[in-house]
Amino acid sequence: MNDPRPLPATVVKLGGSLLELKDLAARLRGLFSLLDKTGGIATVVGGGPAADLVRRWDEQQTFSDREAHWLAIRAMRLTEELVAIRAPECGNIESDRGEVREMLLYNRRVILSIEPMLEAAAKEFLPRPAASWDVTSDTLAAWAAKYLGVSRLVLAKSVDPPAGGLAAATEQGLVDPMFERSAEGLEISWVNLRSDPNHVVPFSD
Repeated sequence: MNDPRPLPATVVKLGGSLLELKDLAARLRGLFSLLDKTGGIATVVGGGPAADLVRRWDEQQTFSDREAHWLAIRAMRLTEELVAIRAPECGNIESDRGEVREMLLYNRRVILSIEPMLEAAAKEFLPRPAASWDVTSDTLAAWAAKYLGVSRLVLAKSVDPPAGGLAAATEQGLVDPMFERSAEGLEISWVNLRSDPNHVVPFSD
């Protein structure tokens, strides 16, 4: 799935719970100022309240796993656009793998549009995450990093990383059940963007 030429870039997963921050753009500027040294930055925006709405619908309706999964992914389009407006530091919304790779090679910043990226991968018969509530934007960010050929992934969360590494994060529900497996081979870091956007720490088992 990866391009043979690894990119000197970083994928940032921006947790949906952070979208409520009034100073989100300023916090992202602080984070990006640290990550700029490692190349371009591609941001995956979590579904946040939009995905939570789909969860409530799923509790009230009879959706298949696939239907609920794709409704939640389409909800991410709304949060992607929200971040593009509130935090232009993140760049434009992009989905074409070739174009994104080129932009990252030139140290640009982009917001990844996950739905069309998944659709493009399907047309290429490339692996995609399962259609399940066990897959959230955490796993989608790990998938996107590998799809783009990026080895660094930063999880921007509202909490500090747990002491027990990925296993503890999974057990505590801080990442989804599929994330640890999906992120194998990636260099993962964690930042509590709510408290300290300048403190990015390595994170693994």
